[in-house]
Amino acid sequence: WIAIGDAALAVDPISGSGVVRALRSAQAGVETALALFHDQTRRTIETYEADRDRECSAYLHERALYYGVERRWLAAPFWQRRVRSTPRSA
Repeated sequence: WIAIGDAALAVDPISGSGVVRALRSAQAGVETALALFHDQTRRTIETYEADRDRECSAYLHERALYYGVERRWLAAPFWQRRVRSTPRSA
């Protein structure tokens, strides 16, 4: 099986990119499934997984940028939780 949409990567709504990412992963999932029907290689799944991993890393970086920009409500619990969950390397 392969994970598609929110099963592959559920994103924070603040980024506004969830629908686009879900559609992109659905297209990639279809292409992967078709490739598997024609060529039963493990590499097909590995490529799909690597692409989703790269997308997740890019999303985490993007999310850190969004949360890093907002400074008005740093004392609010909502923003404190997000700042704590943001990777320091971002």
